[in-house]
Amino acid sequence: MNKLFFILVLAVCAPMSLLAQSASKVGVNTREPSENLHVKGTVRVENLPVDGERAIYTNSAGQNTTTANNKFSAQKMVVANEHGVLGAIRGVVNWFFMPSITINTSTMGTPQTIDLYAKFREQFQTPKVKSDNAPQSIMPTLPTNTELYYYVTDYDTNVLTSVSISANGVMTYTVSRQPSEASYVNIVFVLK
Repeated sequence: MNKLFFILVLAVCAPMSLLAQSASKVGVNTREPSENLHVKGTVRVENLPVDGERAIYTNSAGQNTTTANNKFSAQKMVVANEHGVLGAIRGVVNWFFMPSITINTSTMGTPQTIDLYAKFREQFQTPKVKSDNAPQSIMPTLPTNTELYYYVTDYDTNVLTSVSISANGVMTYTVSRQPSEASYVNIVFVLK
């Protein structure tokens, strides 16, 4: 009797096991999936984590944990080809050069400040000229001043000294000499 039961269980479970191993692709609205997950139709994903948020179960080693308190750190951008197959681009572009601005260099020897974030916000929300049918604002939703890192990548050291930037994007500098036509400051913003 036990042998008969074992053979019956084996006869029922073996094909299921083979089917589970061969059915490694899942299709939604298609009987012949071409990828591991093939959705024929639209896809909706809710509650996506925000970069830097502690809201996912997967830890930094890629392992599952029991609580959703692991930091989500975006490293790739999801893109699609002409057939709708999703892929990733390495190195998400999360930085940009600050727009050109005028820096006051008329006062020498005294520390001065300029709010880089305020200048950026002003230019991106109210550009002086735009093309026909373009939205009024370049970026309708701007990051806040605390959602950016600020860098001075290079500057004319013959003109400026004691250059620093606060966490809120306020640059402090001292003018040591009158600038020439070739004087410059390169400023980069990075999304946190």
